[in-house]
Amino acid sequence: VLEARGRDDIFGGEPQNVASVGEAKSMRDGTIVNFTVPQIVTLGEMDFFYMESADGTAGIRVESDTMYNIGDKVTVTGAALTTLASGERVLRLTPDGAITNAGTGGTVPVWTMINRSVGGKGYVAQAGGVEEFGLDNTGLLVKVSGLVTLTDFVNNYFVIDDGSAINSMEADGSKGIRVVNTPYVLMAPSFARVTGVISSEVVDGKRIRVLRARQSFEEMEILAP
Repeated sequence: VLEARGRDDIFGGEPQNVASVGEAKSMRDGTIVNFTVPQIVTLGEMDFFYMESADGTAGIRVESDTMYNIGDKVTVTGAALTTLASGERVLRLTPDGAITNAGTGGTVPVWTMINRSVGGKGYVAQAGGVEEFGLDNTGLLVKVSGLVTLTDFVNNYFVIDDGSAINSMEADGSKGIRVVNTPYVLMAPSFARVTGVISSEVVDGKRIRVLRARQSFEEMEILAP
């Protein structure tokens, strides 16, 4: 059955003013949001960046052709919430949307997090099902530590485990969080501490936990060989 819907239902209606990432992420997909308070850039890549509220409560990916640096303060005007195939929510600018640089030198708390607290509801569970409980903290800047259990030079990532034995859907059964976007790939077995943003990928139909590392040698520390 097809139900006739108005244009506002499809494109999100009037833009909604929000003061934080958490407020924006509480809205349904398709909602167009305008940030009235600058957010802090925590990681930047070629086609997107992550921004986080200054109090460190929530972060989100923003698709953008413009590169932004860590610490830039930005306001995003006219962006629609969308959920990627990986389950990660992002902001995409509407045709008349814009990102404004509101300064530099912004900082956010870097939460130290155990592996089992990364991700939350919707990610793959240890037994292979889907996590039904837990706070979705995708987009947050965090610091994790653990033993490198797998090194994949072909796809340029490694897996790190602090004993939580997180299911990473690796073919060889290695447990932990997949760490990507690294300045260099760590060899297994070594013990390390890595700072990055929580993201996700889909492997064999399951949503796995991914940490997008920052391109900083100081923030990817080898603690023991």
